[in-house]
Formats: sequence, structure tokens, C-alpha cells
Amino acid sequence: MKGMTFVALALAVFAGTSNIGAGAAHHERAEALPVAYVWHTELKTTRGIALETSTENFIKSGALQARGVGMGLYTVTASGLHPATHVREFYYPNAASLPSPDVMTSTKGHMALREANEEIAGEIVTSTMYKTVMEVIPAESAGEYKVFVSYHMNVSDPANYAPLFEELMKNSDNEAYGLRQVIAGDTTGETHMAWVGYRSLGDFVLGFDAFLANPKTVAAREKFAAMREVIRTAIVTTVVESGSAMFQ
Repeated sequence: MKGMTFVALALAVFAGTSNIGAGAAHHERAEALPVAYVWHTELKTTRGIALETSTENFIKSGALQARGVGMGLYTVTASGLHPATHVREFYYPNAASLPSPDVMTSTKGHMALREANEEIAGEIVTSTMYKTVMEVIPAESAGEYKVFVSYHMNVSDPANYAPLFEELMKNSDNEAYGLRQVIAGDTTGETHMAWVGYRSLGDFVLGFDAFLANPKTVAAREKFAAMREVIRTAIVTTVVESGSAMFQ
């Protein structure tokens, strides 16, 4: 799979009270991404350009390639009172690829990123480790998805919620979507985060009303209401992404 983008935050549709429009304009073959774990960090900084540059330099250093790890940096487009300006995510294909205790001193690339974090990354608003329930995106156009809408939720019945969410996505025009389970790092009662990807913010809003009016969406939202509580939502936009070997 060429390239890789998703976000880190994204899912109005699955939450039931969400507002998500139609997805990609073209129907393509969507397939599961080889992502088992996601380390999701939300940052607040006044030096966004410097943060983006340091992230690009880290990706170019090749420090992640040996472990087949992907990386993305996103600007926060909408998040209410949540103060984060950026979201940074690392995508791990398996447990063996997770960072070792000494990872930040293991390569020159990691050392440079650590130094940059101390100087420009600003405040860490929240940091969460997720286990993937599902991550799906069209193989032919993965890198075209740049905008992600997310719902952070407390799901009381995950065994039934996940298949309902997947069924709704498959019956809609949304072709880039995912559901993640919190392993550690929650402070607000969040158990899951769902996301949906779009090529642009325009693609998201154009299908907004039609999606909500769809009888299948209405039925799914009624079922979701008994299974989850939405804690917060967000929209993020890709600014830097890796082309790790795990996506090729």
C-alpha cells in the first residue's frame, strides 16, 4: 500500500450522534491496514512550522524503517475547547515493532527528534496508546485522504458496537475508517476512538445531510445510543506523513 494517512481522530458516524457526510467520490477497493497499535499524542505549540520540519527530518532519517513503523503529523482543524494544535501518531504493525525503553537514544534520528521536542513541541495535552480494532482504507489512493473526523467515546458494549460500526461503514460511501480501543493513557473515561477519512473538508461537508438522513444511519444511531457515550469530537488535517515499508 503506497503512503499512509489516517488520523488520528475521526469518526462522527459511528458514534451515533455524529455528523459525517459521504466519503470518497470514487468507489475503490478498501483493505485492512497492517496496523496493530497506535501511539496518539496531542500537542499544543506556537511553533507549528518548526514542529512540522522536525517531523519531516525524523521521517527522512530512516529511524522508523527498520521496524516497519509509520508516522503522521496532523494540524487540529476543529476540537472545541480542547487546546491541542497538532496530533502526532506512530503506527505499529505488531508488538515487536513497539519502541524499546531506550528508543529515544537508539539512533541519531531519535536523538534529534527528542531535542526538537524539548525545544518546540510545547505542551503534551494528552497521550494515548490504542489497540486497533479495524483500520481500513482504499489501497490505490491511501495517500489522498487528508482530512479525518474523530469521535472519542466510552463504549459499554464493544463486542456489539464494533460489528455495527463496520456494517454501517460498508453500507455507506465512507471507504476510509477505523476503530481503536484504549490500552492506556485515558483520563476522561474514553474506551474507544473511531475515525473516518476524506480527501478534503469539502468532501466531508457535502455529504453531511444525506448521510444523516439515510435510513441505515438512522437505524444504526438508535442502536449506538444504548452502547456508547460521546466524550468529544475533532477534525484534523494531514501535514506530514511517512511512506513506511509497512504501507508499501
